[in-house]
Amino acid sequence: MLLIPATAETGYLMITAVWCVMTALVAAAAFDLPLQGVHGRLAAEKDRLRSGVGRRTSMTISALHAAVDRADGAAMEVQTRALAALEAERELVRRVLPWPWSTAALTRFVSAVLLPLGPWLVTRLLERLVWSCGARVRGSSRHTERRAVH
Repeated sequence: MLLIPATAETGYLMITAVWCVMTALVAAAAFDLPLQGVHGRLAAEKDRLRSGVGRRTSMTISALHAAVDRADGAAMEVQTRALAALEAERELVRRVLPWPWSTAALTRFVSAVLLPLGPWLVTRLLERLVWSCGARVRGSSRHTERRAVH
């Protein structure tokens, strides 16, 4: 982390603030940009699997209806088991995340980047506050000394 002296000028503080913001943006881009392509591929694969399950479910339901119409108990049992398996597959595909990271991973990343900034910023502000109060106290004591001398 950058160390900013308590006596820093406004220009120096602005440059430091811009540097910190730019660093945070580069860190966010380094985290997010490579994963955008992976997200697209994961979402496309999830859509492909979902449509395949939907197509097979429709075919299985049609076959089950045909077995019911024929009163074929063995075929109805096979189609009912197939329908249950397709329902389990549909639920499995539904739970697949289209992002290559979980919400918890994103929270940890943001925390790792932002949490150190909090204490650092508070420390810098307190330093400046104490320094400016100290300068005022020193200045007022000199002013009082000058009055006493004259």
